[in-house]
Amino acid sequence: MSTPIRTLSMGAGVQTSYLLLKHPERYDYVIHCDIANGDREHGEYEITYWIIDNILKPFCKKNNIPFVVLTHKDGGLWERAEKKRMIPMMHPRWCTQDHKIRLMQRFIRKKLKANFPDNIVHSDIGFSFDEVERLGNYNTKLKYVVEDYPLIDWKVKRQECIDWLNENYPIIMNNNKIDWKDGKSGCWFCPFWKKEKLLKLTDKQKQEMIVLENNTAHNIKWKVKRPFNEYLNMNLAKLDDFVEDQICSTGHCFV
Repeated sequence: MSTPIRTLSMGAGVQTSYLLLKHPERYDYVIHCDIANGDREHGEYEITYWIIDNILKPFCKKNNIPFVVLTHKDGGLWERAEKKRMIPMMHPRWCTQDHKIRLMQRFIRKKLKANFPDNIVHSDIGFSFDEVERLGNYNTKLKYVVEDYPLIDWKVKRQECIDWLNENYPIIMNNNKIDWKDGKSGCWFCPFWKKEKLLKLTDKQKQEMIVLENNTAHNIKWKVKRPFNEYLNMNLAKLDDFVEDQICSTGHCFV
């Protein structure tokens, strides 16, 4: 019986970068979903693209691992949020489902020809051992895809990934060394970042988020606990009681 195909769901953050760079022999395909569809101004943070362009893609090319980039046929997430008049949110989890999970499932099903029981594909998800609570996710369980969590199996915590990456693959952006702890992936306009991080956005980005919210607030029943207008205009002195990120539990964001 042939060895099953194994993919890595690549968020280009700390955990998934660690998995690829330290264990390249595991992977037949690295799959990254470009939520911006090329419009990086309305995509992820600059550091994420730097990691992809300067570390991950060259590493995959050197090791003959296909680095597959998937995009939504109807445009990037920001563009579709404007068209749908609906911001990214957890309930319904349309952003992650449309722009990441379904794209990966379609690629695995159609391009890798996954089927049950003859060709079951294994997909690594980058939860670290200190994130074991995220296993209770909302993914639809498909028989032709098995999700694996190697960092949990190996009891590897996020800080261990950070330490290894800083030593072996340092980030040097604009002649400045940046700690890998800041390499957390995710859209800069995601409502589930810490408020402190959102307050560090440029004035242009803040205003764009507020405009997006104003164009949608009257059109949907709010299910996001922290509307943009509320926290983007708060004083930094009020940050003491802020909670941690309400992280996406599917494993396709913030890893």
